[in-house]
Amino acid sequence: MNKVRDQTLSMLQAGQVESAKEGVRQYLEYRLSDLISKLRIPVPIDLAFNENKQLAGDFITAIEAAVKLQKAAGSLILEPAQEAGLNASMTTIVGNYLSHWGTGQALAFSAPALQGVMAAIDTYCDCFTFIPSPGAAAKYYNLSVKRVKLQSPGSTNVVLPRRS
Repeated sequence: MNKVRDQTLSMLQAGQVESAKEGVRQYLEYRLSDLISKLRIPVPIDLAFNENKQLAGDFITAIEAAVKLQKAAGSLILEPAQEAGLNASMTTIVGNYLSHWGTGQALAFSAPALQGVMAAIDTYCDCFTFIPSPGAAAKYYNLSVKRVKLQSPGSTNVVLPRRS
């Protein structure tokens, strides 16, 4: 999917907004679908097998429902900064892209706005990651696990996800 991302960003940098807007949609739907899979978020069967070409809204609804459920149960493993990042990123994605796409107002898109949407997509997905140890690659949380705080003598708190 990096090809779609890279090609879309290249088109936006060249000012080819009309050509790039479909790439933004494809990238958004791919990243959200991938996020649902990596976080193990259950989705209704009709969403899993939906052949509709515009699934972003349904994917966002499923992710938000999982986050709200975990928060209500007191088991949300995201840090407060990550939760805030989710809201900020989604505001950018919805305000600068989905609200216009859904109404067919394609003329409302500008290259800088869509570049911001592309960055917000990545930031949104990154809110669901953690770094297991310094220098390690980021990993996605499993929303069904709780984190455990460990304190070693003479050091600061270390936050790790509980292994399932």
